[in-house]
Amino acid sequence: MAPALGLAGRTSRRRWTSEARRGADAHGVAALIGSKGSADVPDDLAEHARQARAANLDRYVRATVDGRWLAGVFAAAEVEWAIVKGPQLAVSLYRRPDLRPFADIDVLTPRRQFSAAVTAVEESGGRQLARNWLLARRMQLGELPLRLPARSLMDLHWHMVNDRRQRADFRLGWEDLMLDSLPGDFVPEGRTTSPVSTLLYVAWHATHSGANRLIWACDIELAARQVDEVGTCLARSRELGVTLPVGVALSWVARLFPAGRAAELARGWPASVWRTAAAGSLARAQERPQGVRSGQVLARCTREQPAASVAALIRHVVRRSTPPRGASLHEDAGGPSARQAFLRGVSGGSG
Repeated sequence: MAPALGLAGRTSRRRWTSEARRGADAHGVAALIGSKGSADVPDDLAEHARQARAANLDRYVRATVDGRWLAGVFAAAEVEWAIVKGPQLAVSLYRRPDLRPFADIDVLTPRRQFSAAVTAVEESGGRQLARNWLLARRMQLGELPLRLPARSLMDLHWHMVNDRRQRADFRLGWEDLMLDSLPGDFVPEGRTTSPVSTLLYVAWHATHSGANRLIWACDIELAARQVDEVGTCLARSRELGVTLPVGVALSWVARLFPAGRAAELARGWPASVWRTAAAGSLARAQERPQGVRSGQVLARCTREQPAASVAALIRHVVRRSTPPRGASLHEDAGGPSARQAFLRGVSGGSG
C-alpha cells in the first residue's frame, strides 16, 4: 500500500503510519484500509481507518435524510432531477457506503428547470451559499452550492461542466447524461446515470481534475466492472465528446490496476499520441495544484485529431479567461437583480 500512496524508502514504523494516514486522507482512501479484515495493518492505522468509515457513514446518513427531503421538494415543484457522483457512487459501486468519502451531493436538473429548482430548495429550507451573482453571471457557471436542512452541501447543476469554455466540447448536460438514465440507488425517487455514462463522467472528471487521487482511480475501476462491452462504451463516449479524456483516465488507472477491468477497456480504446502524452504528463504532475492545472489544460485540449488538439491548446492560451484576483462566489456582489439575470440566462438559454 505504501508505494501506491507515494510512500517509499526506509523509515520508522511510527513515521510510516503517520505518513500513511496523511497520504490516505489526501487520496480519499483512508476508509478502505483494512476494510477486508487484513491482519497486516498497524493498530493506529486501523483505528484511523475506522474513524474515517464512521465519518463517512455519518455524512452518508445525513445525505440520505437530505436526499429524501429533496425528493419531496422537487416532486412538489415538478422538477426533474438526478443524483450523480458522491453518495450515489458510494452506494452503487462500493460494498458499503461508508467506504467512500464525499464532500457534497451533486444534483443535476434540466437547464430549463434550473431556476425553479433553486427557488424550490430555498423556499423549502435550503440555504443559498452563492452571493457573487456578478461573477456567476459573467462566468456562466454550471452549478450553484446550497446547504440542505440536514447540513449536507449540495452542488445543484444544470451542466456537469462548470466552466463555460468547455461545454461546447463536452456534452454533459441533462439531455446527454439522462438519455439512458436509471432509478437511483441512493434515492429511488430520483434518477441517476447508466453504468456506461457513470464511467464516462467519472473518467472525464478525473482527467479534468489532474488524475491525482486514488479514490478517483477506484471509482473508475469499479465503474468499469459494470460495463459489459467496450464498443458500446466507446460509441457513447464519442456522442458525449469525451473519448480522449476518458482514454487518458483509463490509461492512468491501468497503470495502478494492470489486471483490472479498466485496463481491459484501455486496451480496446483508440490509440492516440495525445492520449499517451497526456497520461505521461499527469503522471509527472501529481501534486496539487500542478496536477489540477495540468488536468484542466488537458481537458480543454482533447480532440480526436492532433491538429484540432493543437488548435484547442492555442485557444486556451490566447483566450484564457479567469475571475479577477481574489474574486469569490461567496462574497456579496450584484444583489437580487443580478441573481435573477443569472437564473433567467441559464433557464432561458440553449448553449
